[in-house]
Amino acid sequence: MSHIDGLIYHSHDGTVTPSSVAAADVHIHTADDTPLGNLWDTVVDPIRLIVGSAIPDYSSVAAGRLAQGPGGSDLSPGTVLVAVPPGSTDADTALEVSEEIFTLLDQHGVDDAMVEWTEAEVTML
Repeated sequence: MSHIDGLIYHSHDGTVTPSSVAAADVHIHTADDTPLGNLWDTVVDPIRLIVGSAIPDYSSVAAGRLAQGPGGSDLSPGTVLVAVPPGSTDADTALEVSEEIFTLLDQHGVDDAMVEWTEAEVTML
Protein backbone atom coordinates (compact mmCIF):
# COMPACT_ATOMS: atom_id res chain seq x y z
CA MET A 1 0.00 0.00 0.00
CA SER A 2 1.44 3.38 -0.96
CA HIS A 3 1.87 6.04 1.70
CA ILE A 4 -0.84 8.74 1.68
CA ASP A 5 0.18 11.01 4.56
CA GLY A 6 0.08 14.59 3.33
CA LEU A 7 -1.41 13.71 -0.08
CA ILE A 8 -3.23 16.75 -1.46
CA TYR A 9 -5.47 17.01 -4.54
CA HIS A 10 -6.64 20.28 -6.08
CA SER A 11 -9.71 20.72 -8.26
CA HIS A 12 -10.10 23.89 -10.30
CA ASP A 13 -12.83 24.24 -12.92
CA GLY A 14 -13.31 20.46 -13.07
CA THR A 15 -9.65 19.46 -13.43
CA VAL A 16 -8.23 17.34 -10.58
CA THR A 17 -4.45 17.37 -10.09
CA PRO A 18 -2.01 16.63 -7.29
CA SER A 19 -1.32 19.89 -5.51
CA SER A 20 2.02 21.65 -5.58
CA VAL A 21 1.54 22.56 -1.91
CA ALA A 22 4.15 20.80 0.24
CA ALA A 23 2.16 19.16 3.03
CA ALA A 24 5.05 19.33 5.49
CA ASP A 25 5.20 23.11 5.16
CA VAL A 26 1.55 23.99 5.78
CA HIS A 27 -0.51 25.22 8.69
CA ILE A 28 -4.28 24.89 8.92
CA HIS A 29 -6.54 27.95 9.10
CA THR A 30 -10.32 28.29 9.16
CA ALA A 31 -12.25 27.95 5.89
CA ASP A 32 -15.05 30.26 7.06
CA ASP A 33 -14.34 32.92 4.41
CA THR A 34 -14.34 30.51 1.45
CA PRO A 35 -17.14 29.07 -0.72
CA LEU A 36 -16.48 25.68 0.94
CA GLY A 37 -16.68 27.17 4.41
CA ASN A 38 -19.90 29.01 3.56
CA LEU A 39 -21.70 25.76 2.74
CA TRP A 40 -19.83 23.35 5.02
CA ASP A 41 -22.94 22.60 7.11
CA THR A 42 -24.70 21.53 3.88
CA VAL A 43 -21.94 19.28 2.50
CA VAL A 44 -20.26 17.81 5.60
CA ASP A 45 -22.70 14.89 6.00
CA PRO A 46 -22.59 13.88 2.31
CA ILE A 47 -18.77 14.14 2.43
CA ARG A 48 -18.70 11.89 5.51
CA LEU A 49 -20.83 9.36 3.61
CA ILE A 50 -18.50 9.48 0.59
CA VAL A 51 -15.39 8.99 2.75
CA GLY A 52 -17.05 6.37 4.96
CA SER A 53 -18.19 4.28 2.00
CA ALA A 54 -14.56 3.82 0.93
CA ILE A 55 -12.81 3.95 4.32
CA PRO A 56 -15.36 2.90 6.99
CA ASP A 57 -12.99 3.57 9.89
CA TYR A 58 -11.87 7.07 8.84
CA SER A 59 -10.71 9.27 11.71
CA SER A 60 -12.15 12.69 10.83
CA VAL A 61 -13.38 15.08 8.15
CA ALA A 62 -13.06 18.84 8.54
CA ALA A 63 -12.77 22.05 6.51
CA GLY A 64 -9.86 24.45 6.55
CA ARG A 65 -7.36 26.37 4.47
CA LEU A 66 -3.74 25.43 4.04
CA ALA A 67 -1.30 28.26 4.70
CA GLN A 68 2.30 28.27 3.58
CA GLY A 69 4.95 30.82 2.85
CA PRO A 70 6.48 33.37 5.20
CA GLY A 71 4.18 33.69 8.19
CA GLY A 72 1.57 31.50 6.49
CA SER A 73 0.66 34.33 4.13
CA ASP A 74 -0.26 32.16 1.11
CA LEU A 75 -3.71 30.63 1.71
CA SER A 76 -5.19 27.80 -0.33
CA PRO A 77 -8.80 27.65 -1.43
CA GLY A 78 -11.18 25.85 0.93
CA THR A 79 -9.82 22.40 1.74
CA VAL A 80 -11.55 19.24 2.89
CA LEU A 81 -9.23 17.71 5.49
CA VAL A 82 -9.56 13.92 5.62
CA ALA A 83 -7.77 11.94 8.32
CA VAL A 84 -7.64 8.14 8.12
CA PRO A 85 -5.99 5.49 10.31
CA PRO A 86 -2.46 4.55 9.20
CA GLY A 87 -2.49 1.87 6.51
CA SER A 88 -6.27 2.07 5.96
CA THR A 89 -6.19 3.30 2.36
CA ASP A 90 -3.94 3.98 -0.60
CA ALA A 91 -3.34 6.83 -3.05
CA ASP A 92 -5.68 5.35 -5.69
CA THR A 93 -8.59 5.20 -3.25
CA ALA A 94 -7.79 8.68 -1.97
CA LEU A 95 -7.93 10.01 -5.55
CA GLU A 96 -11.25 8.26 -6.28
CA VAL A 97 -12.82 9.58 -3.07
CA SER A 98 -11.41 13.07 -3.73
CA GLU A 99 -12.99 13.06 -7.19
CA GLU A 100 -16.37 12.17 -5.64
CA ILE A 101 -15.98 15.01 -3.13
CA PHE A 102 -15.10 17.44 -5.93
CA THR A 103 -18.20 16.33 -7.88
CA LEU A 104 -20.36 17.07 -4.83
CA LEU A 105 -18.72 20.46 -4.35
CA ASP A 106 -19.15 21.30 -8.05
CA GLN A 107 -22.88 20.56 -7.66
CA HIS A 108 -22.95 23.24 -4.95
CA GLY A 109 -21.03 25.82 -6.98
CA VAL A 110 -17.57 25.28 -5.48
CA ASP A 111 -15.21 25.01 -8.45
CA ASP A 112 -11.91 25.69 -6.66
CA ALA A 113 -11.18 23.41 -3.70
CA MET A 114 -8.65 20.98 -2.32
CA VAL A 115 -8.75 17.65 -0.46
CA GLU A 116 -5.86 16.90 1.87
CA TRP A 117 -5.32 13.36 3.17
CA THR A 118 -3.32 12.51 6.23
CA GLU A 119 -2.90 9.48 8.42
CA ALA A 120 -4.07 9.99 12.01
CA GLU A 121 -5.47 8.02 14.90
CA VAL A 122 -8.14 9.20 17.30
CA THR A 123 -7.16 8.64 20.92
CA MET A 124 -9.55 8.96 23.82
CA LEU A 125 -8.03 10.95 26.69
